[in-house]
Amino acid sequence: GTISRLSIQKGHTYLLKAIPSISEACPDLKLFIVGSGPLEDELKVEVEELGLKESVEFLGARRDIPDILKALDVFVMPSLWEGFPVSLLEAFATGLPVVASPVGGVADAIEDRVSGLLVQPTDVDGIAASVSEVLNDNALARKLGTNARGVVEERFSVSGMVASLTRI
Repeated sequence: GTISRLSIQKGHTYLLKAIPSISEACPDLKLFIVGSGPLEDELKVEVEELGLKESVEFLGARRDIPDILKALDVFVMPSLWEGFPVSLLEAFATGLPVVASPVGGVADAIEDRVSGLLVQPTDVDGIAASVSEVLNDNALARKLGTNARGVVEERFSVSGMVASLTRI
């Protein structure tokens, strides 16, 4: 799944184009897209054109993000550019494995193959391969999720921030 504003910046179209390849490796795949925004109608048309109606569900803007995150197997953030995305930290805190583009603050939070998998923006094949790998390798998914949760606890929790300030 992915949670973000439905805008060009977030790279949803590249995730949608990766779904047919991911479905080959994971036939029961269901992609949940949470959020709303200016590209919502265009992305829904793209889902139709790609024949993905059975595999993709738009959930709209939601307030039950923790519950949604708990229901996902992998969090995907194929952004073209970012600041520091709160949704990434929320996914990390849930212990979800993450596949993301190394843009903006994402590159500061994720160490490739340690706390997530990094894929270059617009790399449809890379998104497909990385998501498929996480979905088919339980040990890797657990390792990434555990390490991601550790990143949040160490660097982004109140106690982690206080420790950083104390060191400074």
